[in-house]
Amino acid sequence: MKVYISGKISGLELKEAIEKFSEAAQLAESIGLIPINPLDNVDLTKTWEQHMIKDIELLFQCQAIFLLDNWKESRGARIEKAISDELGLIQFHEKTISTDKKVSWIQATVEEITCVQFDNFTKKSRKRNWYFARMLFVYHCIESGEISIDALSELVNRNKTSILRYLNNYRFEVKYNSHFRNLAKRVEFHLTNNVSR
Repeated sequence: MKVYISGKISGLELKEAIEKFSEAAQLAESIGLIPINPLDNVDLTKTWEQHMIKDIELLFQCQAIFLLDNWKESRGARIEKAISDELGLIQFHEKTISTDKKVSWIQATVEEITCVQFDNFTKKSRKRNWYFARMLFVYHCIESGEISIDALSELVNRNKTSILRYLNNYRFEVKYNSHFRNLAKRVEFHLTNNVSR
């Protein structure tokens, strides 16, 4: 799967930005993604607008976006994030991928099956589909044994009591809710069989 790397460039020294994007590309490759790095062929004679046009062309060639931790500080990255939202691209976050490769795989799988982006299922919302995505993510992260409840709590912006409640509710929803049971089976199948995107 091709993933477009998005983050702050303007305001950083070029060398620092190139290093940060290069590290992100290596991280993306380490979990089996094909990184598209907009800084690979940077042309210093071009304007910001010309760079954005080229970057958006690159983004349209991808199935996912990799958002660096500083993406909110960049007008260009915020535009790229908005476009990725509209296109329904899978969204990887540097913080999540850095936490663990398995957690990133769970995130991508839950996003694909539920069609809910990570940013949405970590928001303070009771929307049914966001709640289901959050519950699937929490359950499989804990089952993987790769992340502590404390770290997971921080990642999804919930306290530990909420994490435990999701684990209890997961079993209830699987048993009594056919829609959720279907989602849970599909996520389980993808994770168990390493289904490629």
